[in-house]
Amino acid sequence: MENPAVETQAPMNPKSDASTDANADVVPTFDPNNFNPVPLPEGLPTYDLPKVSIAKLLSGDKEEAKTVFHICSKTGFFYLNLMDHPLGRKLWENACKARNVGQHLMSTIPLEDKKAFLMRPEKGVLDRGFSSSSSANEGIARAVESLNIPRDELFAKTTPGWELPAWLRPYEALFKEIQTDAHAVEQIILGILEKELEVEPGTFARTHQLDAPTYSFLRILRYPPILGGADEMRERPRVFAHRDVVSIAMLFTWVGGLQIPKDDAVMLDSVTPTEDSWLWVRPEPGYMIVNLGDSMPVFTNGVLKSGLHRVVTAHENQAQLDRVSVLFTGRPNWEVPMAPLVSPKIPATRESSQTVESCKEWGDNVIKAYYLDNVQKGRIRISA
Repeated sequence: MENPAVETQAPMNPKSDASTDANADVVPTFDPNNFNPVPLPEGLPTYDLPKVSIAKLLSGDKEEAKTVFHICSKTGFFYLNLMDHPLGRKLWENACKARNVGQHLMSTIPLEDKKAFLMRPEKGVLDRGFSSSSSANEGIARAVESLNIPRDELFAKTTPGWELPAWLRPYEALFKEIQTDAHAVEQIILGILEKELEVEPGTFARTHQLDAPTYSFLRILRYPPILGGADEMRERPRVFAHRDVVSIAMLFTWVGGLQIPKDDAVMLDSVTPTEDSWLWVRPEPGYMIVNLGDSMPVFTNGVLKSGLHRVVTAHENQAQLDRVSVLFTGRPNWEVPMAPLVSPKIPATRESSQTVESCKEWGDNVIKAYYLDNVQKGRIRISA
């Protein structure tokens, strides 16, 4: 039975139906005139992210390319307008489909069935399976739950015989199509950065392949509403401050909650600005939010930046809604050495006897360290 506390909000999507499978009638369809029935409240301190056009990037617009490089060397966050090119519009429409499919499934599938969609055995590696933090006794995720659709198994076939659970299998074609298009956009952005960095042409295409093992994923996240009076969950972040252990992340979100620090934030440590430094990021119809992750500062010896962010409970009336987001990530191939690239625009590193890690080793270690640090601080509690 669907949770009666959950309200459904339909994202703007001019043409899409909810799914291509025979059970599409059980998933809500879209109201094209209702991008966000409860807008982000006025008066909140917001970060006005710069807007970039996918059509201009695809046409080779030099000024737009320089804008992207400048952003990525400062904050690493920008809006990408998807509505001015067919590839972008298709990606937007499929993200809207994935959002509604994910909301429907996570709010109706029994918890034991969701938990049977297993994560990887490596602690903290969350590219595959169902995950839920801070679950209440009644089986409703209090902070966040997610469906993680692995790119490796769908394209690289890293686990022979692996398949999605029966309740997700009808949507496999959608998941593959959306990851293919997200990878195409990823390659557009990485290609621009590669050219501006003056590294060997094709470097990022070779090191970020669709059909190679990478731990890249499609993730559908659901932050259930917090109803009633005072609640500790309302006062603490749903997802604590972090940087993504990826090369690039692409986020679709329809309800407020994402925050990034202001440019002159006072930092208490590498991931902790003062509380008054956080600014809200406003969801925009037809745009996705792009940010670079931790591998790009490694490849560029700090020239490009990884974007710090967190997720908090939506404000005022938006807090009554399910907050559902769709996230794509692109990570380097497992075997790629995590070391600065050779370029006149990348500072050379000093000789070191330290062994250079592969991307798989580096990613595993960074994620484990983050996971253990937050478990020890009581910030993360993964359901059993």
